[in-house]
Amino acid sequence: MKLLKTMMYIIELTPFFLFALINYLANTKMSMMRYVTYKNIYFEEKIFTDSIVNLLIYLLIFLILINLFLLIKRKYTFQKIF
Repeated sequence: MKLLKTMMYIIELTPFFLFALINYLANTKMSMMRYVTYKNIYFEEKIFTDSIVNLLIYLLIFLILINLFLLIKRKYTFQKIF
């Protein structure tokens, strides 16, 4: 039972850290589009971090849905949470 509670707390707290990681990656220059001109030819280079940010956003949405499901399952009200 104690292990289950610990796992539920981890599931509930993970989206906050994931959101901070997404903000960090999205605000760094690594995740932005780089435009390169070479010999008057216009290239568009997409950095790999963009796909990582997209995957993290999908994971964040999935974890938020799991948290909402757990919240409904336990029948919490906001007074009991805070």
